Amino acid sequence: MEKKVYTWLAVLISAFIGGPFGGIYMLSQNYKTLGKDDLAKKWLLFGSLAIVGFLVVMSLLPASFTSPTAGAAASSAIAIGLGLTAKQKQDKEIKEILAAGGRKQSVGKIIGINVLSILITLVLTLVVTGIFALIGLNK
Repeated sequence: MEKKVYTWLAVLISAFIGGPFGGIYMLSQNYKTLGKDDLAKKWLLFGSLAIVGFLVVMSLLPASFTSPTAGAAASSAIAIGLGLTAKQKQDKEIKEILAAGGRKQSVGKIIGINVLSILITLVLTLVVTGIFALIGLNK
């Protein structure tokens, strides 16, 4: 069976454009393709929990900390972190797979992951802010 992988640059760009859930998913899928199922599960679980925690914290911070500029800076830092993680931890093995005839994942699949990542982030943000409004923790 042909192996398909996400390059570190695809992870970085996707996390930047579509949000961190897409980047986490791509890292996880690469680990699965590399036969490292344990790492794949850990990245998906703990990466997702970290992003949910980040959304909760951002919702609790004063408006001066959560301006569009601060949000963009934080999102960019997360995207760069995910991209560099893919480069440091997976790039060598990904290049070996590609050299052996493996392929990069399709642009269409990457776009789909980005759209889904944006929707997940939007829904979670609405849920978190809605819960905070219900219990009186809104800003």
